[in-house]
Amino acid sequence: MPKILKNLFKTSAPKRRTLPVISSASSWMRSQLSRMAFLNQGVISMSMGR
Repeated sequence: MPKILKNLFKTSAPKRRTLPVISSASSWMRSQLSRMAFLNQGVISMSMGR
């Protein structure tokens, strides 16, 4: 996970002047994190059920 974050910051570093890019990236990160949390929850519940 930290590697992905580092790469994302590397790619967005040159475009730091453009705020919309950062906001869209942050919103994308939020959606990705929420989706991953949801998937993790499902995996945990499945493993607990067994």
